[in-house]
This record gives sequence, C-alpha cells and structure tokens, in this order.
Amino acid sequence: MENNLIKIENNQIKIEKNNIKMENINTHKCYRHEGSHSDQLNKESLLLNSKISNLDTQTANNISKLWAIYMDLPWKHKTLALDGILHHCCFPQLSYLSDTLVTLTKVDFVAKLPTDLAYKVLHYLDATSLCRTSQVSKTWNTLCDNDVLWKRMCYQHIDRICTTCGWGLPLMHAQKRKDTEVQNTPNKRFKCSPDNQSIEPLPSHSKESTKCFNIAPLKPIPIEKPTKNQIVRPWKQVFAERSVVARNWRKPSFSTKNLIGHTDAVMGIYFDDAKSLLITASFDTTLRAWNVETGLCIGILKGHTKCVRGVQFDDSKIVSCSMDKTIRIWDLKTFNCVRVIEGHTEGVVCVHFIDRILASGSVDGIIRVWNLEAGCSFTLVGHRDWVNKVRVLPGKKELLSCSDDNKMILWDIETRTPIRVFSGHVGPIQTLALLKPRHTPGQQHIRQIVTGSLDNTIKIWDFHTGRVIKTLFGHTEGVWSVDADLIRIVSGSQDKTVKIWNIESGQCLYTIESHAGSVPSLWLSDTKLISGDDTGIVTVRDFLKA
Repeated sequence: MENNLIKIENNQIKIEKNNIKMENINTHKCYRHEGSHSDQLNKESLLLNSKISNLDTQTANNISKLWAIYMDLPWKHKTLALDGILHHCCFPQLSYLSDTLVTLTKVDFVAKLPTDLAYKVLHYLDATSLCRTSQVSKTWNTLCDNDVLWKRMCYQHIDRICTTCGWGLPLMHAQKRKDTEVQNTPNKRFKCSPDNQSIEPLPSHSKESTKCFNIAPLKPIPIEKPTKNQIVRPWKQVFAERSVVARNWRKPSFSTKNLIGHTDAVMGIYFDDAKSLLITASFDTTLRAWNVETGLCIGILKGHTKCVRGVQFDDSKIVSCSMDKTIRIWDLKTFNCVRVIEGHTEGVVCVHFIDRILASGSVDGIIRVWNLEAGCSFTLVGHRDWVNKVRVLPGKKELLSCSDDNKMILWDIETRTPIRVFSGHVGPIQTLALLKPRHTPGQQHIRQIVTGSLDNTIKIWDFHTGRVIKTLFGHTEGVWSVDADLIRIVSGSQDKTVKIWNIESGQCLYTIESHAGSVPSLWLSDTKLISGDDTGIVTVRDFLKA
C-alpha cells in the first residue's frame, strides 16, 4: 500500500503521494486555515492519515485524488463541487455532515481576537452576562476577570440608577466624608427645654443614570498602584459585595442594633463610615460618641445646659449647637470642650460648617455665618420663624436654609442677600438634603434638593429654578427628617415610621415600623440606615451584614 500523507505547511494543505506533492494553488485564505489554527488542522491531518492507512491501495489513491482535485479547484467553484457531492449523499451521510459541521463551524472569536478588541466586545455585556461568559472556558474566564472591565462596571452603577437593570450600587468609599449636616429637627409640638421654657413654634425627576453597557468609545481607566501596605481588592469582588448591599436594600434585608444611653429624644446624628464613629445629640443636654461596630458608647460630652439640637464633626473637631444659645467646639480625640461661641440671642436650632466657615440658625429666624479663623460673623435676615436647617454649599459662597415660615432660601454669602426663595410647602419645613453626584471627583454641583415638612409631604426641588419636581405622599403625620443619595430617599416622621423611597419614580418602596416614638433624626450611608427617636434609642440598620 502506498503512503498517502496529509500535511500543513506554510498555511497550505499538501498531499504526498508516491513522493509527488499536490499543493492547493488557490491563494485565498480563510479564518480556519490561518496559522493560528495550524495545531488543530495538524491534529485533523493525523486522524485522516490514520483512517486512510487502513484502506486498500486503490481506495486510498482514489480518495487522495478526490481531495487533490477539490483543492485544485478555483475558490468560486468549490461550492458547486460540494453541491454535487451533497446531491449524491444519502441520509446517513447527510446526518454525519450535520453533526460534524456543528463542531467545525464553532469559532472562539473572543480568544482569537487581539486582547484589546476582546475587551471592547466584553465591555458591552452587563454584569450577569459577563459572569456567565466567564464560565465558557479558561481563556474567557481570564478575559472576563480583567480588573479594567469590572472597574468600568462599578463606575457605571455606583451611586447612580441604571436604566437597564433599574438599580444602582452603593458608593462604599472608605475615605469619603459626608458634608451634610445632621437631621436635627425637633418635635416642637410635644417637647420643651429642661427648665420648662416653652419652645412651641409659632414633573419627573431628572435622571443621573446610565445603561448597563457603555457605547461610548473606550477610554483607558487607570488602575491605581497600591502603596506598600495597601491591600488591593479585585474590582470584581468589590462589585459583588456592593451588589449584595444593593440587593439587601431592595428586599429589604438588614441586621439591627440598638444603641441605648440617651434619656430623651435624639435630635441630631452625624456618622463617619471610615471611623465607624457616630455622634448623637439629645434633648437630655448631652452628646454621645459611639463605636457603631461594637455598639459601645465611647464618650459622653457634657457642657450644654439645654437641649442639644445639632452636631457635626470632621477629622479634628466636633461642633454642636443648643437651645442654651451657644455653639460648642469639642476636641474629637479627647471629647473635651475647647471653645464656646456666643452671639445668638435665642436658642440655636441647627449648625453646619465647611472648613472654617460655619453657619447656624436660631429660633428668632436669624442665620449667623461665622469665620472660625478670623473670629468674626455676620447675619442673614429673611426668615420670619425658626430656622430648622442650614447648609453651607461646596465652594462656601452659597448657603441653603429652611424654616417654620414654610420657605427655603438660597443665600449669597458674599453679598449676604437671598438668591432664590423656594415656596411650595403649606407647613413648616423641618429638614433638607442635597442631591449631588459623589461618584465623579470634581463634579459636586447640586442638581436637586429634598425637603421634609409638617404638611406630611416630601418635595424634590430643582436647585437651579426653584421648581417643585415631585411631591412624595405617604406619611400620615409631619416629616421631621430626610436624607438622600442619588439612589434613594429615606424619611422619618411623627407617625413613628421610617420610609424608603425610589428617587426616580417617587414611590415608597417599603416602610420600617420599629420605633416607639417619632423619628426626629436620620442618617443614610451606603450600608447603614441610622435613626434616632423620641424615646432616646438610636437604631442602626446594617444592610451589609444582613
């Protein structure tokens, strides 16, 4: 029997028969016969040689000639030759062809593409599809686990609503500092100061969202180089952890921890995720510092003589305000009072600072802006009743305030005049929260404002026009506290409930009914919802450790 060998040389199929080489004279190249597939073709050649060696000489020669004739045909005539062969095939041969072609026509295009192009193809997948794709093969798994892909996936969902899947991921930035003032609105209908002094009070949301896939041109995302002692977590792991938190927010599913220590209503809350430090201000004239992870009180700050209404802290100091007409500054490490600021003629209801600029609001409707470094201050006059909340805006040139006169005012700090008056509530506005992007450094411009009022409603305002975008109905009594991010709004009410709202639709997602009294203070972080009620209990709900 003659030797008939099939070989792959220089991307051409050759049949060696009696030392005569018959080469494919066609110059057309296809994906399958490129050099990248030569290993697979060589394996097929060895299999064919094994089969043909078992045949008699005449049959082997005829088959070899048939292959040679087919290879010598012009490219455009090969299809016609196959049509003729198929015409003469019986069903067993056609069935064999059908089964064989399924395997032969499979192309691992992702593995064969240049790496950059493969990443661009995978870039269009959502998280679920990317996970399923990684299970196809080891090659695909390696490509799908690329840190750049998952970092981009995080950037497309974190701190925003996705229009495709309808949910967003929490920010969970270890070093972020929330510069909002605490929800420090009192229940003025039922509370009085310790010395029995009466303090009775006289269309669709714009979307900051993105789809699960980004069709914009790919831009390189730098991967931060870790410092010497820094532990780097894969972005896929970060995405998975945040997805768990986001799912727990939607269910809802959370663990609960009660912090017990105050003997009266908790009027203000300020929390730092990075430090796990919580400072609470109470009607019992004290402030308490808590370690949220352990649930232990690590310090009691005494000095105010009347109800403590608001609190805020940074890396070095704690600032509190009280109905005793003073503002106190405390050392964050020792919890000792280092300075007492006097200037208001009535009780101080709220306080907020950025760097050295501090603003405070009083019972008499006066807002006082302090320069802590220069030791001077000036007043803003415009409200006719209690100023329940003040916010120094980023840039320290503007200030927001809300009052029992049913109005919210945007002030120009430099000219000391109102820029815009927000009117729409029919009851005292007790609290406000800002909606601004946190996911992109440098883009801290405010888009919307959320307010809560004793008219039982929550309103979302356009910051630039003063127009009411949406009104949220659901509470049966006055709303004392609100907080918000770009994913959800939370609110606490005189009706003893905490409600979580969808910021896009304005629908109430669910209601938490666990408090024994009204909820005058709230704090929303990425993984926690902290609330204080009239009984003095602070409740920490952890959506990460559900």
